[in-house]
Amino acid sequence: MIVGKKKRQEEEDGRGGGFEKKKKKKKKKKKKKKKEKKKKKKKKKKKKKKKKKKKKKKNPLHREMSLPESSTKAV
Repeated sequence: MIVGKKKRQEEEDGRGGGFEKKKKKKKKKKKKKKKEKKKKKKKKKKKKKKKKKKKKKKNPLHREMSLPESSTKAV
């Protein structure tokens, strides 16, 4: 940047143009005071209930078809 040259010219001319870069003020970091934090209650994780598999009720009609006729007939 040509900040330096511009500044010198202004001094010679006697004009006070505010062109030169302003120094940034350093922000002071504030020291955080240790406050006693309220303890957050931990959320209890809900246990997932295992779904019981439903046993399929076997259709008696299908059973009759697969077994030989002699075993299904009443004596």
